[in-house]
Amino acid sequence: MPARKQLILEHDDGTLEYLPIPQSKKKVITEDLGKIFEMGICLLYNIPYDGKYKYSMEQAEKIKTKIYDLKDIFPYTITHTAKSGSQYDFTCKDLTDMYLSAKTTKKDGKVCPQVIGQPSKKKFCQYFNLDISINIDQIKEYIITNISNMLEIYFNYTFDCPIIYYNEAKELLLFIKKTANIDWLSLNIEFSHIKKCKSWGESSTINIEGVSIGEFQIHNHRDCIKFRWCFEKLLDTFSQHFTIIKF
Repeated sequence: MPARKQLILEHDDGTLEYLPIPQSKKKVITEDLGKIFEMGICLLYNIPYDGKYKYSMEQAEKIKTKIYDLKDIFPYTITHTAKSGSQYDFTCKDLTDMYLSAKTTKKDGKVCPQVIGQPSKKKFCQYFNLDISINIDQIKEYIITNISNMLEIYFNYTFDCPIIYYNEAKELLLFIKKTANIDWLSLNIEFSHIKKCKSWGESSTINIEGVSIGEFQIHNHRDCIKFRWCFEKLLDTFSQHFTIIKF
């Protein structure tokens, strides 16, 4: 077994003191936070976690405490159904078509729609009925040309059920329920790269009246067409379309 690394401190009298290097705490990445958050909900509702769980139970217990009022807001018997990219994180046992989505962010407020938010190129083409032989530049052109229709689809996938949302850095917890759709066709939607008279590199932000509400990322070396909402800005811009409860 290798010896633990040490710091060597030399004092004025020439004596040496060996100090252990403190181990840094494991950084929680966004994906981990999502799993921990789902476990916190499972603990609150006293239900099994669907799948393998290898993350902090201590943090999950803290989440459970933070979201204690959720059982009054969403007083249903639920099961955890998030495994394998399922559309719904939690499903009500006794009610048809009643679900709950859990959304988390470390700090930047960016949130992907369920299922279609970050597919491979092949899946993206299937979702939007495109020929899978088209190239990335053609996909970008399709997005620019059809952005209103695409946002409607992304919006429907994101808000087809109530959401519990957690921004860890802000300690922000929201329960969100859509009350009305958005008429995307009536809005002037701008792309940041076009506004700056630049070519679309790997990412481009979409803006409505100067407010960034979403971002596309198409990496040159990853097979992924990612779209993320600037979630809190979206909620603020279209607040009349939601019922929002702050914890």
